[in-house]
Amino acid sequence: MSSVKKHKQESKNQRSFRERLRSLEDKAKMYEKAYVDSQNENKLLKEEVEILKRRLSRFEKSIGFEGSSAVSTTIYAAQNMIEESQMNNQIHHGTDDVIINDETIETN
Repeated sequence: MSSVKKHKQESKNQRSFRERLRSLEDKAKMYEKAYVDSQNENKLLKEEVEILKRRLSRFEKSIGFEGSSAVSTTIYAAQNMIEESQMNNQIHHGTDDVIINDETIETN
């Protein structure tokens, strides 16, 4: 192969390699962002579960929960609380704090 053809082929191969590398770097950034986003969402969901647990505990105390005799009442109440939470939650993204049903959670 002549040196000119060899040089053109090497240039083409290098350009192709750089494009592939750029594509892989972009894909890695996309996956890193998706991972961070999912971690943040996971944290928010865990915090919401804790709020719901506290609300359930307060509810159980208010009805005088006494073990298994009130299990069906508690399950029904928990279902209602979850439905209410899903309808009424106001999660403000993009701020340092998250507000869920008037309870502020610091995200830092």
